Amino acid sequence: PPTPTLIPAPIDGDSAQTPAVSVILSASGSHSFQYSDDVSSPDGDIEDWIQFTPFTPTTLLILDCFGIATPTLEVLQNNSSVQELTCGDKVVIDTIGGNAYLIHIESNSAGTLQYTSYILQVVSIP
Repeated sequence: PPTPTLIPAPIDGDSAQTPAVSVILSASGSHSFQYSDDVSSPDGDIEDWIQFTPFTPTTLLILDCFGIATPTLEVLQNNSSVQELTCGDKVVIDTIGGNAYLIHIESNSAGTLQYTSYILQVVSIP
């Protein structure tokens, strides 16, 4: 069979100041969300930023990845690291209801094109 051709992830322009998505979870609304995208390095979109605001004291994060690279994921609150995840992790973190959290996903460069698509699930645990 032919070897698939890798292409860089398209640059989407998100940042810590303007995340790709910002979700507010609430008891009367959405309790969870799922976000999928891709990152690549050394070319293409090297990082993604996602913001969420939980309503509970604990939140479940699940990260599934597909590709040849292993991106790093860091959860930040007030610019301080709360938790790091790698592909395949299912982690429950302590959260403060009503406070915003940023998730930073970054591709790890190995000199050649490294591409990964991912699915992130965030669930407020009552």
